[in-house]
Amino acid sequence: MTTTARLRAAGLTISVRGDTLLVEPSSAITEELRAFIRSNKPALLQELRAAQTARQCRLDQAIRQLSEVPTRRAAYIAGDETDGVIPVTAVLRTPDGMITGDLAIPEERWDSWLFLESLEEAEAC
Repeated sequence: MTTTARLRAAGLTISVRGDTLLVEPSSAITEELRAFIRSNKPALLQELRAAQTARQCRLDQAIRQLSEVPTRRAAYIAGDETDGVIPVTAVLRTPDGMITGDLAIPEERWDSWLFLESLEEAEAC
């Protein structure tokens, strides 16, 4: 289990802004978790920055796919499994521009063909 996964398993949301870790809700941070965060800050920062970079790559790929096919209304890119979760970045074309979103799908529930089929059905609407 990664260090970020341990915190998420404890019900915490963790993100990074510069060299600052943002952990919420603060009311759920026990002294044990606070010590864990302090002693693992470099690893947490590294994991979160790597996840941000991977997310940006997925987003760029999905936008490129939509740019290459102007009639296409949706694209998604699934990342590599981490701690039993598949990260998915989706981009939807709207009359006003593009909407982006990220999903974290449990690996045992991930079906790329079903996801693609769902997007294609949404495009048909």
